[in-house]
Amino acid sequence: MGSVKGAFTAELIGSIITIVEASNDNFVGLSGKIVDETKETIRLRIANTTKTIFKRGIVFTLRDGRTIVGSTIALRPHERMKTK
Repeated sequence: MGSVKGAFTAELIGSIITIVEASNDNFVGLSGKIVDETKETIRLRIANTTKTIFKRGIVFTLRDGRTIVGSTIALRPHERMKTK
């Protein structure tokens, strides 16, 4: 499993993710598609429901195996894209 080193600048909306660690145990193992993102949250579409999850306090993997620590991407999407 690869991890993201440095800033993660890619678009997340549309990505399929799986939460592998979370401060709220109920979120561990959830998989779904990111349908929206704010500075502090992601909205995850799971089956017929949407859950809003705080970025801080989660670690998730992308389909390609990259692992992302939520607190490292706690920026507005357009601000994160400008980060190098």
